[in-house]
Amino acid sequence: MTVKHIQSVTKAEQLAEAVATYIADQRLGPGDALPTEAKIQEMYGVSRNTVREATSRLKMMGVVRAGRKVGLTVGRGRPLAGLGLCLGLMSADLDGLTWLFDMRMCIEIGNAALLCETITDRQLAELDRMAGAMGKTRSTRQADDADCRFHVALLEMSGGPFAREMGAAIVRFFADELVLRGSDWVIKGPSLTELHVGIIDSLRTRDEG
Repeated sequence: MTVKHIQSVTKAEQLAEAVATYIADQRLGPGDALPTEAKIQEMYGVSRNTVREATSRLKMMGVVRAGRKVGLTVGRGRPLAGLGLCLGLMSADLDGLTWLFDMRMCIEIGNAALLCETITDRQLAELDRMAGAMGKTRSTRQADDADCRFHVALLEMSGGPFAREMGAAIVRFFADELVLRGSDWVIKGPSLTELHVGIIDSLRTRDEG
């Protein structure tokens, strides 16, 4: 078998970084026009294929958008692009899992503060329903699934886009990891129900004292 050596940084990666730097240096914002692919090829002295690969990378990250009539324009960015891949890589060892769990806790704690200001009686009733269903689960897998749904619901109820998207992705990731690794290191059964009820009570009595 022929071994193909891969450069640590390709020309396309270098060009993508250069274009991103150009956007920042020119103080361009979402919707602003960018040079055409032909102009970029001329500006940086690279091939047409390199330009297309670089712009494809930038499109995936939401940094660049392309349209038939408007050409290349600046996008709004997708800061969570590639999050799933990163989560998988970081979970390879205990240090990575610990880091991810700490990040999840930081997001959920901050989200709880935001939720205290916005939660409605209808949302509290929905959380009550979910906590009640948690107590009726008959297997560890059902309990883990119910726990995931409860925490995702908390994140979605806050309305904060970052917490909603990133937090929910991390919570679901941990739920998937439980299926693969087992649930020995997670609180289960009635203890989870008590934890959920405690969270709901804290939200319900947020204005007291």
